Amino acid sequence: MYKKGESFYADWRSDDGKRHRKAFVTRKDALQFEAEQRAKKVLGQGQSRPSSHHSPIAAVPDTQTKQPAAKHSSRSPVARRPRNLSRSM
Repeated sequence: MYKKGESFYADWRSDDGKRHRKAFVTRKDALQFEAEQRAKKVLGQGQSRPSSHHSPIAAVPDTQTKQPAAKHSSRSPVARRPRNLSRSM
């Protein structure tokens, strides 16, 4: 729990490992909410946490599914004056 400005924030991690924060008006409410979240984890009411948040990596990279190169800006090019190639001195 931490205080920021006039609010008290409960700070906890969900079953999937994501960090969450919720604002409360009183310190007591924030601490109570954090305790409830901890109790849910201890009692096993939530799902077990996965060992990794990343998808499995393929043994051989798939080079066939490359995305096409990104196009440049969709704005039309700015019209420019032709350069004067003859120099007058």
